[in-house]
Amino acid sequence: DVTISVSDSPDPAQVGDIVTYTIRLEYNDNTDAFVDVAAHLDSGMSYYSASTGGYRDGGQVRWDNVDVNDGSTRTLTLRVRINNDAIDGQTLRLNVSADNADDQETTRIDN
Repeated sequence: DVTISVSDSPDPAQVGDIVTYTIRLEYNDNTDAFVDVAAHLDSGMSYYSASTGGYRDGGQVRWDNVDVNDGSTRTLTLRVRINNDAIDGQTLRLNVSADNADDQETTRIDN
């Protein structure tokens, strides 16, 4: 089974900041696996870059066939820019899913 955890830095963030999301995948099923990962961007953020193999697909960033070894952790990174229309005190959400697992990370805007 795959489990996902997501963290962000910096948090809180300001308009124009680049926020890095670290996505950790863990797999424990006595075999290796290939999983598809999707990160759904909040409307207050724009794609900036992603670790190897990550690409923007509309309002999400995808990684296809990510190799996750049994008993190990695989780390992906996603960088987004906070849009100019983000409002002070607003909370942006990044939802990440892979197979039947998902996680969400929130980033507070503090101008």
